[in-house]
Amino acid sequence: MSRRIKREFPGITAYFDRHQKRRYRFRKKGFSTEIHGEYGSNEFRRNYERALSGYKSQEIGGQGTKRGTVNALAVSYYKSPEFVSLKDSTKSTYRREIERLREDHGHRLVKQMKRQHVIKLLEPLTDRPSARNNRLRMLKMLLNHAVEIGWRTSNPTAGIKKMRTNKQGFHTWTEDELQKFFEYHKAGSVAHTAVTLMLYTACARSDVVKLGWQNLKGDRLADHGFEKLIKNELRH
Repeated sequence: MSRRIKREFPGITAYFDRHQKRRYRFRKKGFSTEIHGEYGSNEFRRNYERALSGYKSQEIGGQGTKRGTVNALAVSYYKSPEFVSLKDSTKSTYRREIERLREDHGHRLVKQMKRQHVIKLLEPLTDRPSARNNRLRMLKMLLNHAVEIGWRTSNPTAGIKKMRTNKQGFHTWTEDELQKFFEYHKAGSVAHTAVTLMLYTACARSDVVKLGWQNLKGDRLADHGFEKLIKNELRH
C-alpha cells in the first residue's frame, strides 16, 4: 500500500516495486516523475528540486514547455472539456499513461508525428496486448485533441488496430496456489497485505487501493460491514 511522505518533500509518494524495493515518485496536478536516490540524500534532494522545476514549467507558455510539443499537448488536453468531465478515477487512469509518454517523448513536436512513429511507440508493448491497446487509445485521444485545437490536420493513429486480448480473463488461483503465495510472501510484506485485503474485504480493485489507516476503527475496517479482522495485516 503506497504512503504519502509528508515531511519536507511535498508531492512525494513512496511505493514498493515488484522486487520489494522502495521507490519514490513526485506527483502534482498531472505532472509525474521518478525521484532517484536514497530518501533525504543529496542525490534525492537534487532530483526533487529538478522535479519541482519541471512541474513549475509545465503550463503552456511557461519557460520549460515549448508550444506544439507532446508536453504542451498533454497540458492542453488536461484542461479540455473532454478530460475535465471525466470521473476522477478515469482521470487518474488516463494521466498515468499520458505521463509515461511525456517522460520519454514530451519534448517531441506533435506536428512531426507520423504513423511509423506511433507504431514505434507501441512496439515495446507488443508482448502485453492490453497495455499496448491502452497506449494506443491515449495516443488517439491526444492526437484527436491536437486536430481539434489546430495543431494537426489529421490523426496518424487512424487505421492502427488494437491487438487481440485473452477474452477468457485471468486464471483464478486455487487454494494450493494461494498457500504457496503466502508461504513465499510472509505476513507484513506488501504483497501479503494486498492479497489479504482482496480476499477478505470483497472490495473491487479500484476500492481496495483506497483503503488505509483512516478505515481502521478499533480492530475492524469501518464503513464496509466486514466481519474479517485484519488489524494485524494493516499494522505491517
